[in-house]
Amino acid sequence: MSSSVTYSSIFSIQNAIIGPAITFGLTLFVAGFYALLYGLSTYFLIKRRGLELSKRIHLTWTTAVFFISNLGALTKASNYIVDATYYYEAMKTQDLGPFVAYSSSGKSQTAMLALTYVCYIIANCFADAILIHRCYILYGSRKAFLGVLVFLSLSTNAIGVIATAMRLKGRTSNLLDQSNWALFVNGTNLQVGYFCVNAGVNGCLTLILAGRIWWMGRQARESLGLAIDQRYRAVAAIILESGMMYPIILIIQAIITEKTDTIGVPVDFTPIAILMAGIAPTLINVRISIGRSVEATVYRDSTVRRNSELGDSGSLKLKHGDIESSQTIEEK
Repeated sequence: MSSSVTYSSIFSIQNAIIGPAITFGLTLFVAGFYALLYGLSTYFLIKRRGLELSKRIHLTWTTAVFFISNLGALTKASNYIVDATYYYEAMKTQDLGPFVAYSSSGKSQTAMLALTYVCYIIANCFADAILIHRCYILYGSRKAFLGVLVFLSLSTNAIGVIATAMRLKGRTSNLLDQSNWALFVNGTNLQVGYFCVNAGVNGCLTLILAGRIWWMGRQARESLGLAIDQRYRAVAAIILESGMMYPIILIIQAIITEKTDTIGVPVDFTPIAILMAGIAPTLINVRISIGRSVEATVYRDSTVRRNSELGDSGSLKLKHGDIESSQTIEEK
């Protein structure tokens, strides 16, 4: 009876067809949305005037994370299509040999697993780098502050590297062996922890960035009035809304991975999480570039503070510079 239960639980319609189809369909939909965002982000970055170094850095990072995250996500989604073919052949021929060999130590599945999570870790490093760079600029280019953020990011991604290595080691050594299976399971559990820690670190980076912009708005309000504070608040809200999407998806992925046995349809959010690593910072770029620019706002108010110290003559310059900055923001 135990073998029949195992057979029915593995070779169910949910595992063989519905789960892979939903995962693959969701991945294609999100990847298409990401392609649109990337195109808009690239257009706005190229169109943006000034800040050439910052523009080149962001363009390089967003391009790299776009291609790497898409490679990892589509590899993972395609792996489910390959899985479905083995499910189908096993059910059709009633011969479990090829399916067991593929599931326990198949080279193709091992290679796809390695490519998926290596791409995910690299994409996550780029996503962290984008947020850390913004925090570094807005917090006055403090090297000690930068060092703390870089350490948190590297430590978090080191957990992902260890978890991936454990899973790959168990896979390449044949999962039918009890010790290898235990190593694979422990690697999977560690990976769930990596998702949770990564969500916490990425969420903290987003909060630090949004909080700094909000605080700068409060300071600017004292000399420039409520209107400038509202602009800062709008930018901070954009960063929170867009940036927190990634941690939320990571938490969902961790829950799904941990509760696989109790979920009726085995949908895997791993491809979505990989894509979201790039979507979150790209979406921030697009939403800000449409009507507001963090860089323009920050540099404008830096000019405002300098001019305000010059007295009445400086105030005239301030007003003129503020009008020009507002026009520049609207053009972007």
